[in-house]
Amino acid sequence: MKYYSTNNLAPKVSLKEAVLSGYAPDMGLYIPERLPVIPSAFIRNMAGMSLQEISYAVANTLFGADIPSEVLHDIVYSTVNFDIPLQHLHDNVFALELFHGPSLNFKDVGTRFMARLLSHLRGSDNRTINIITATSGGSGGAIANGYYDVPGVHVYVLFPHNKLSKTLESQFTTLGKNITPIEINGSYNDCQDLVRTAFADSSLTSKMRITSANSINIARLLPQTFYYFYAYAQLSARMQSVQEVSFAIPCGNLGNLVSAVISKKMGLPTKKIIAATGPNCSLSQFLSSGFFNSFEAGRSIMPAMDVATPNNLPRLLPLFNNSLADLNNCLSTQSITEAQSVESIRKVYHEYNYILDPHSATAYYALTSSIYKDEVGIITATAHPAKSKRVIDHILNTDIDTPAALTFDNTRKCHVIKLPAIYSHLRNLLLTDA
Repeated sequence: MKYYSTNNLAPKVSLKEAVLSGYAPDMGLYIPERLPVIPSAFIRNMAGMSLQEISYAVANTLFGADIPSEVLHDIVYSTVNFDIPLQHLHDNVFALELFHGPSLNFKDVGTRFMARLLSHLRGSDNRTINIITATSGGSGGAIANGYYDVPGVHVYVLFPHNKLSKTLESQFTTLGKNITPIEINGSYNDCQDLVRTAFADSSLTSKMRITSANSINIARLLPQTFYYFYAYAQLSARMQSVQEVSFAIPCGNLGNLVSAVISKKMGLPTKKIIAATGPNCSLSQFLSSGFFNSFEAGRSIMPAMDVATPNNLPRLLPLFNNSLADLNNCLSTQSITEAQSVESIRKVYHEYNYILDPHSATAYYALTSSIYKDEVGIITATAHPAKSKRVIDHILNTDIDTPAALTFDNTRKCHVIKLPAIYSHLRNLLLTDA
């Protein structure tokens, strides 16, 4: 299969070229030339199938023309090796728990899959692959742990000064080896801008091979379709009469949202896709006009959603042949405030004895205010609530348990390089390592 750039100013490329480069030469994002459709008979018979069985079938549909089946089987079964259970909250409302991977974040699925795929595509090429990425929270730990000690890969994680909790930081700042955390004296948008500038710097890319590991990279984004099909399979096993399901998704850089859209276009019976955004996101402006203004996002208790200009916004219109009307027929969006997130956390805990993290709570609020009583809805619970323990404990006046993976050990050495939000400083560091 070929992949094309959202800017339409670069040649179509193979899967290998798309994955190894991340951005297209025209700084667009890669999209599959066509989206294959999963046979409806397979979807009807998914109930009772395992996550790995479904993931392999979807992966084979997406990548089978480019990756040998036995290699793809090994990649799927070695990376998607934890459960993603569907929990019933109440009535026809469910939560898909995406936080049972090593870093307790939904990004574990795509990151681990991409790490193995990248290793396969690299083959016998002995040049180091340098991953340059920015994080506003959970992706840093997922990416660093997914690529930790992977031969031939070096990871640079840019993160904003004084914006992440010590626990989230420690998931990628205490690893060492091939993981280099870079603390930027600026905002998350500054980090994103530095990464984009590095990819656009031909004098840098001519000296070192660089790619991305966040949802900019198509290899991180496509595997996230796996769990949407698995969610439907679990729902079908519980509710045999279900025809269509609506998904509500807490949105930051929109990778998870784009994966849901791709799943729908691949044949998943999806009624509505509801984007729950923070109050500063430009998605609603984009859906109404096809344009948006870039600005600085404020801070909230939903840090992964404090993104004003999502990376994946350019992928939305091309997926609908640049028809804004068709895009709006597929998507709706709600801007959720901190107060509404807090309201949902309290409601779900006190009425249904279930703890939502602040991001997942925005999806709950958006879903329950958007679907009718006879409709079935699933929220994507994207992070373990203990990742926001201080916030949750304050809201609920409780003391939730902390998994071992989130226990901050202040005896572990941090490996952090501090830089100003000035590209020349980042460039000098990268060239020194090259």
